[in-house]
Amino acid sequence: MNRQCSRHVVRRYAGHSEEPHPALPLPPFAAISVSNQTLLRETEEMPLSPFQKHKIRWLFSVLDVNRDGRVDRDDYTSRVRALARLRGWTAHSPEYERHMDRVLEEWEAVRDSADLDENGAVTAEEFVRYADIFLDDREAVRAFARGDVQLLFDAMDTDGDDEITIEEYRAYLEACGVDGSAADVFFAHADLDEDGRMTRREMSHAMEEFLLSEDPDSSGNFMFGPLPPFPGPNA
Repeated sequence: MNRQCSRHVVRRYAGHSEEPHPALPLPPFAAISVSNQTLLRETEEMPLSPFQKHKIRWLFSVLDVNRDGRVDRDDYTSRVRALARLRGWTAHSPEYERHMDRVLEEWEAVRDSADLDENGAVTAEEFVRYADIFLDDREAVRAFARGDVQLLFDAMDTDGDDEITIEEYRAYLEACGVDGSAADVFFAHADLDEDGRMTRREMSHAMEEFLLSEDPDSSGNFMFGPLPPFPGPNA
């Protein structure tokens, strides 16, 4: 585990507070940059469980917006363009440029660390290896979860009440190429008081559960809708 890289991300983005500062851009899918040689050397015996690998492959399919079996720059930027259409941002508006800068930072970190053959795209197996670099470090996972959720709130929490409604989450997922019914599935599992809202803290906790939990019934596992059937540890 490259703990030096993980600690750098935690120090830079997470600070010492429980919640991130609203103006501080946090990294979506772990903007942890490591060399390809480090990635190959340190993931020869990956500690990810079979169930975690199953979920990471599902996350890969979510990020693969155009469904061509690989993730590349266009998959990341297309999410911003879709959000811009949803929110009415113009191409050079501050909101558009801020979100585009963040997803490009995310993509470049993933590309530089995970694209082992340097062909400008990341395969599912390369993505699983990349995930293994930081999922063994709980602090790095928390930093990622808060950062990923901050992007959601920056884009969709239009009234600034630090809560996301089921309608806002549904629109966000659809803009990211995910079936909107996934929001209903997730809220049915995670919205315990059934008020149709989730706080920033609750969403961050759900993302941590998605990445780490071994319990198939954990509410966080439903963030992107029902998981595909798990074939079992020996599949």
